[in-house]
Amino acid sequence: MDNNRNRRRTGRRRRRRRRINYKPLIAIAVLIVLVIAVILLIKSCSHDVGDLDLKANQSAVYLKDDGSVVYGAAEDFGGQEFDESALKTQVEDEVKQFNEKNGSVSDAMELDDFDVSDDFVKVVFSFKTRHDFSVYMNQYNRENDFIEQKEDGKKTYEFYLGSIKDYEGDKKVSLTKPDKSGNTTLQDADGSLFLVTGNYQIQIDQTIDYVSEGCSVDGNVVSTTKDSKGYIIFN
Repeated sequence: MDNNRNRRRTGRRRRRRRRINYKPLIAIAVLIVLVIAVILLIKSCSHDVGDLDLKANQSAVYLKDDGSVVYGAAEDFGGQEFDESALKTQVEDEVKQFNEKNGSVSDAMELDDFDVSDDFVKVVFSFKTRHDFSVYMNQYNRENDFIEQKEDGKKTYEFYLGSIKDYEGDKKVSLTKPDKSGNTTLQDADGSLFLVTGNYQIQIDQTIDYVSEGCSVDGNVVSTTKDSKGYIIFN
């Protein structure tokens, strides 16, 4: 009798041991799904430069409110073969040399992204200040070819970022408000001037007051075309 009771108790204990608590496993599975969903969401919402996505043979600039700048460029190699590792090393050396020779601080310029896909190379840099970005564009990247001194003392700029009062180029350029509600000229405008030449997307955290012909404005983003100069006034 006692032996039978002991067997039944032992059987109950054995049956209890066989029960598996699936709740922790379900919680882990749900957590994994959530993590994957967050990663995919972040990836789908990420952009190259600010809120901008780079396209082949296009440049993008993001002028942040704190004075720092993000600059990206994408170059189409047209199917030509190139050494990706060697190219990245070249870009990294360029950043290092700029910081050593021209940067306002030791990390004035940083390489944020280097990516090769669909036969074009995408490179994104960040600059601590607008001054560092201007130095890079004017003196380092194009070896000062952005400014041409004229015989009459005036200068022709391919690129400029700074105050209008310090701009030594032609100030008779016609400007229009983004909503087409008013016009002025560069000599009568106040604030900061950003002048680019070529195919650019430009995001500016500050207010865009005027743009020149050939610029299209969508919110705080200005787009320029390949064969034109874009004058952007902001405050």
